Amino acid sequence: MAIETKKIETMSWKTKYRGPLAIHATKNMPVYAKDLCRTEPFKTILSKNNIIIEESNGFVKFDKAKMPIGAIVATCKLVDCWLITSDNIPKEPERFGWILEDIKTLPEPVPAKGRQRLWEWVENVPSHQKTIWLINK
Repeated sequence: MAIETKKIETMSWKTKYRGPLAIHATKNMPVYAKDLCRTEPFKTILSKNNIIIEESNGFVKFDKAKMPIGAIVATCKLVDCWLITSDNIPKEPERFGWILEDIKTLPEPVPAKGRQRLWEWVENVPSHQKTIWLINK
């Protein structure tokens, strides 16, 4: 998402919130997420952006400078949230598509402790912004 190619985030829960969000990269990448990075279209996108720097024996190595963890990595605007159905994505358990616009990668990741679901982050927020709601990924 922070490389500005993904416009819909799937979540197991819906929200009525609409407005600015900051994207937090989780501190630990679970095995299923690493496995997903080896499938298309993710593998191609990550390779083109030099995020996957090596793949051997089924293992993916990431350029940690380009795939930060435990930090705020981007901002965006949440504009809608809808239930994903078998009509639009087959074989998906009940999930909700969060429609994002105006995704902007931060020049530098901002270290922050993540939490589950939406949370309010006020530490290290630029003075021109009062509050940023976050989604932890």
